Amino acid sequence: MTQPGNPFIAFTSHQGVVVLDGGVATTLEVLGYDLNDELWSAKILLENPEAVRRVHTNFLYAGADCITTCTYQASIPGFVAHGLSEDEGVGTLDQAVELATRARDAFWSNTKNRNSRLRPLVAAGIGPYGAHRADGSEYTGNYDVGYDDLYAFHERRWMILADSPVDLLACET
Repeated sequence: MTQPGNPFIAFTSHQGVVVLDGGVATTLEVLGYDLNDELWSAKILLENPEAVRRVHTNFLYAGADCITTCTYQASIPGFVAHGLSEDEGVGTLDQAVELATRARDAFWSNTKNRNSRLRPLVAAGIGPYGAHRADGSEYTGNYDVGYDDLYAFHERRWMILADSPVDLLACET
């Protein structure tokens, strides 16, 4: 992550609120992408990453102060189950971060986009273990796995995303 601390403080001090993006997956569905897959929106990272970047860019032009990477349902075990190698899974997580940061940086490089605005943030979206199972269990928390298994599932993804150039980690449900 880029800096320790609460990155939202500057926004609330400057404008009183932080405007979040409108939901990458929902927008991809509205655009006609089929997310009916265990990877959900992360599937589009593999099939059409440019579409993900365009969604991020559109959110910024719509006024979002914070965009979220397309990683809610992205995990190394999920990518491996989908036929990717572990290295390819890591590369796909890195690609998701790169798409969001590239969209933000391109937006911010246009000085017209800086009028009365702070530099937008990039949040790494992290879904719960149940999202990986793609069975709705993220809504109940009934996973039938122990602490050690949950820790192992999340640890590598957390480390990859925490070491990336995102501004914050967003734990989502």
